[in-house]
Amino acid sequence: MSEATSPEAMPSPAPVTTGKAEKVYETVSDPQKLWPVPGTRWDSPKDLLLVMQLATLAAGYSATANLASRVTPTATAHAFIRCIEAKTPNSGGCQSTLAVLQYANAKNPHGTCRVQLPPKAGKSAKPSLKDHHSHPDSGHLKVGDVIQPNEKPMSLEVGPTVYTLADINKLEAYARADSRRDPHNAVITVVRSKDILFKCRGKNENDDACLWQIRLTPTSAGAKTYTCKEIEPDHTCEPAHPAPSAHLNTVLDYFPSLYLKQGLIGKSKLQQSRKIQKQQQAKAPRKRAPVEVSDDEDEDEEGVLSDAGLQQLCDKLVS
Repeated sequence: MSEATSPEAMPSPAPVTTGKAEKVYETVSDPQKLWPVPGTRWDSPKDLLLVMQLATLAAGYSATANLASRVTPTATAHAFIRCIEAKTPNSGGCQSTLAVLQYANAKNPHGTCRVQLPPKAGKSAKPSLKDHHSHPDSGHLKVGDVIQPNEKPMSLEVGPTVYTLADINKLEAYARADSRRDPHNAVITVVRSKDILFKCRGKNENDDACLWQIRLTPTSAGAKTYTCKEIEPDHTCEPAHPAPSAHLNTVLDYFPSLYLKQGLIGKSKLQQSRKIQKQQQAKAPRKRAPVEVSDDEDEDEEGVLSDAGLQQLCDKLVS
């Protein structure tokens, strides 16, 4: 066979495909590329909200965004993701609409949606999503450093280690990403009052709240440094979300894993025992304890405790 017709010299045939080819998503190597691109589709509004929260945290800002739904009178429905940073003495706050989500199916507000920038006119138009928080008029204060790709996994346990707000900002990003990767596909909420509490919003088959949580307390009154006082690392909730899509995984994979060690500091023995009992009740069906019955002379004809028998039982319980 001549060189012109040899297999090495022949062009490769075009690949044969059947059906729609699965889209391949590139690995995210720049924190600014975590932001969703207008026009892209996502499996659910909650996944898109999570992506925007993670992108905000990776930029070094608090993830102050929420999801509000409002059905329009048209054939489709929309949801809105809004920034909800309150005014403080040091910042003007923010109530901007960050994105408008258009549902693929108006009757399924939890299904596939497409992200669009909110309509703005003329000079009132604000910059793109990735520039929203850093814009001089956004009203946002940076609380942490930019989370770079390929950072080391984070380990957390109760103890005297002091964490700054920047550390907690990073902890929140890792916890949110790790819990969505988890087989339970959990949703993490953060409550900021005197303490900072990370909790799972999931529930088990008995409608009991998930026990997963992280609690950090201030090192002193008014301090902006914290120590970890409580960790419950295991989810007790039922899976509530489908496995992450390939699109979502490109965002989740940007953040390293978070390793939690169970522990509890600063509570009395009584409070600890109550917590253990609550955990056991959540993991095992409740059993009714047998009722002690006194001697025959203290019972009536139907086997119900008489007044004297009931009094004896009470005396035993309080003795």
